[in-house]
Parts: sequence; structure tokens; C-alpha cells
Amino acid sequence: MRDQLLPRNFIAKEDLSLYKIVHSAEEATAWIKSYYSTYNSIRQVNSHLVIRLEKQLSDDHISCLMGWYYDTDVIYQNRKDTYNDQGIFNGFDPTH
Repeated sequence: MRDQLLPRNFIAKEDLSLYKIVHSAEEATAWIKSYYSTYNSIRQVNSHLVIRLEKQLSDDHISCLMGWYYDTDVIYQNRKDTYNDQGIFNGFDPTH
């Protein structure tokens, strides 16, 4: 990837972070478990992108997400937060 696709501009440098090369089934299993220990789901609610996570992210990671989705209102929601019948969570109403 790094030696063939990147120099030919078939992929961007940022694309290298979209995969992980592992050398055993155990290493792959550990990586997948690690991923899903943080990520829960992502959905669109009106004009807002709602990212639900299993645990708190650092401020740096949240800033990174905001940079990736700069043209969309991103709402970080910890899975332990509640989402009531009016669509309000974390004191935010995604319908407005």
C-alpha cells in the first residue's frame, strides 16, 4: 500500500489509517474487541451526525472528529446518556 498505491496517488496518506495489518487471528481479535469497546453506532438525526460511543473520548480525539466532519453538526453521545421521547440528550435538541 505504502510503496505502490500511495506514490501513484491511488490513495491519500490519510487512507493508511483505515486498515490494520495483523499477523495472527489473536491479534485481529484483540484489535476488533478494542474497536468495539469504544464505538457503538453512528446515525443521522435531521441535519446532525450522532456518534454513540461506549466510553469517553479525549479532547484531542473529539477535536479530530470535529475536523473530519467539519461540514456537519457532530453530536458526541456516550452510550450511558439517555435519549428521551423528545429527542433530547446531553441537553441538546437535534430537531432544531
